[in-house]
Amino acid sequence: MTDVRIALLAIGIFLLLATVLVQAATSGVQNRPPVTYTECGARQRSLVSDTSLNLVFSNHTKGTVTIYWLDFKGERVWYNTLAPGDSYTQQTYVTHPWVIVDSQGRCLDQLVPNAAGTFDVPIRRR
Repeated sequence: MTDVRIALLAIGIFLLLATVLVQAATSGVQNRPPVTYTECGARQRSLVSDTSLNLVFSNHTKGTVTIYWLDFKGERVWYNTLAPGDSYTQQTYVTHPWVIVDSQGRCLDQLVPNAAGTFDVPIRRR
């Protein structure tokens, strides 16, 4: 009977330890922001297209904004222009940077998504 108790205790300790390790390993992923904002003008380019996601761009400014994707060479590719109050959903991929500029071409935001899902990107004047 003692061997059975020792075995059950060992299994219980193993399961508890496994649970703690899984929580520790996934907590960093869950706490990572789904979108990283970078400095406007930072040299970036798209890297891979293997993890899909959606960005919901919402224009909270009083002017028109234009949204560009940075391609695999780091070149801007026009995707949409939003009037004040407009929004739209853009399918994209983790590691694909986006740039948002105002009607004078001034950068308002530059960002890179880090995770799969659907994420809001509120556009505001700096």
